[in-house]
Amino acid sequence: MRAGTELLRPGETLGAVARRCEEVLDASTYARRRGPSRDMMGGTWGHSLGLDWGAPWIEGACSTVIRPGMCFAIERRIEAPGIGGANYENDVIVTDAGPEIVTPAPDRYGE
Repeated sequence: MRAGTELLRPGETLGAVARRCEEVLDASTYARRRGPSRDMMGGTWGHSLGLDWGAPWIEGACSTVIRPGMCFAIERRIEAPGIGGANYENDVIVTDAGPEIVTPAPDRYGE
């Protein structure tokens, strides 16, 4: 989520955000130990936020250019067969200076 959140900047595309998320997940310890994750979101890494949630979707083929004032939920649910699964989401407002995370949960695992 952090890699994708960092790319939620004016001028980037939602497709670039999704592809970056995939690259980081594919190179993760989780993927090295367990193989590619079985995602539950069909390759989607999130969606727009407004009065409801929906398009545009954060997925590899999306050519939507990110603009200041846009709001997104960047998230992923994965399955870990035999263990369970996990979900994490950042809610983000795009500003001229970049992403502003408005999710109240602390990032306990920082860099």
